[in-house]
Amino acid sequence: HITPTLTDLRPHSGRIMTATFNTAEAPLKIIAAYMPHNEHTQEIRDAAWKQLSAELANTNRSTPTLLVGDLNAQLHPAAILSPEITGQHSHTPEFNQEDPPHTGPNNSTALFNICKQHNYCFPQTWMTKTTAQVLTHTRPNGDKVQLDHILCHQNWKPLVHNISTNTGQALNSNHYLVQATPNVKRGTVPKSQKKPQHT
Repeated sequence: HITPTLTDLRPHSGRIMTATFNTAEAPLKIIAAYMPHNEHTQEIRDAAWKQLSAELANTNRSTPTLLVGDLNAQLHPAAILSPEITGQHSHTPEFNQEDPPHTGPNNSTALFNICKQHNYCFPQTWMTKTTAQVLTHTRPNGDKVQLDHILCHQNWKPLVHNISTNTGQALNSNHYLVQATPNVKRGTVPKSQKKPQHT
């Protein structure tokens, strides 16, 4: 029932894809990203974050946009201290992703830089959630961390009413499904996409 409102779907690389939906107010754009984990080389990680930054820069600020996906990044300590980026219900990571000496930024720092540069925030951190509703990934040693996120521009924070981890979905993965409820109304279906009525 949502497919007829999908107006654009395109992969930009093996790690970034965008989808645009026709809504009553304005088109809703979703940027889905799968960022390389910190074990990848600095060159690979820098290239991926640069591409993501470019996609955000090319998105009109008047277009409600969600950045979603496995970003392989925990909340940076500086992000938790930034009231524009996170709210009062931020989950402080038990194990920080600190930048090793003499290297470039890791994923946690890169995501924080993205938020600062493009005025993005974590709307879930303004919602009261249990720890189980926040953590999204189980490491091989059993530690649970938050690596998957849903972000939006600070102006569009009211766009999302609910973000929560759904541990009940079987994904055959050590990541859990993250679900969000956007505050949008579906737009009208273009006549060319409407099914013919049979008499």
